[in-house]
Amino acid sequence: MKKFQPISLKVNDTQLLQTELETAAPFGPLRIGNTHLFYVGVISTQYLPLADIAWVYIRKEDNLTSMGCRRVSILESFLVLVTTTGTQKKLSVIDGELGNFFEALKEILPDVKVGYHTAGE
Repeated sequence: MKKFQPISLKVNDTQLLQTELETAAPFGPLRIGNTHLFYVGVISTQYLPLADIAWVYIRKEDNLTSMGCRRVSILESFLVLVTTTGTQKKLSVIDGELGNFFEALKEILPDVKVGYHTAGE
């Protein structure tokens, strides 16, 4: 079983989280449960109570990386979650793997702000 790491400081029962994760709607590495948003990683699963989400958007970053003797530009995408307290969490995602995640989140949380952001805007 993967270890749960809270994004927020709230403590929850692991068994209840595991049950909610198993029944949550999948959107790539993200899962939307009844009361939590889960990010399923390779080593651990992170979670955030849905009530704590104030704003979500995609951030694209152009990062230079060394490949041999050349510097190559790699475009990376991140889902950024901003909580009601202003804390930001950046989760790595692949373009197109989230499907209709934003629409599903808006159905559950109609007051959440959804917007896209590109580095430099």
